[in-house]
Amino acid sequence: MSIIFLGLQFHYKYPNYITEKLHNFVNSDEYKRSSNNVLFLLINTDDPNDCMAELQVRCVKFGITVLIGLTNDDIANYIRSIIYISRNENIYLNDKFLN
Repeated sequence: MSIIFLGLQFHYKYPNYITEKLHNFVNSDEYKRSSNNVLFLLINTDDPNDCMAELQVRCVKFGITVLIGLTNDDIANYIRSIIYISRNENIYLNDKFLN
């Protein structure tokens, strides 16, 4: 799994950052090796709608899942859950659990 983190406040200050980051990422060996690529998007601005559609379209184009958090704790909980599930794949990725 590959993870990219972006806070919208940072994105508003440096809008070209994520464009360059995604471009470099999709051309990397890490991207080619991973089937699960995630952008954690921290909504830390008053009006997030300005650029969310553009970011979502860009991520869909590259096969990157966007997970949205309203606080740093939300993002941390996503990461904790991913780590827990990856350490317990035998429980969560078996036929009994999925059916």
